[in-house]
Amino acid sequence: MSAKILKTLISAVIIGAMIFSIKFTISYFADVEKSKNNVFKAGSLDLKVDDKDGVEAVWQAENMLPGNEVEGELEFRNAGTIPIESLVMEVEIEGNK
Repeated sequence: MSAKILKTLISAVIIGAMIFSIKFTISYFADVEKSKNNVFKAGSLDLKVDDKDGVEAVWQAENMLPGNEVEGELEFRNAGTIPIESLVMEVEIEGNK
């Protein structure tokens, strides 16, 4: 046999072995599990002011100038199902134009 034919034959055997090993060493994983009676619900966040619905908080600030700031506190009650520890709220009010 000539060297060229021998090299071609060896290359073909190596490539064939690689294809054979790849084809038969790949694993396919599939699994299905079923579970009954699972329930997923979204929680709610329902903030109430002064423990009553419809209560409006009113701040009155007189002689305000542009850039002045007013701070105040409101107490909220959470009537929802999601527990919260703190709430940070920023309100910006623009005057009538």
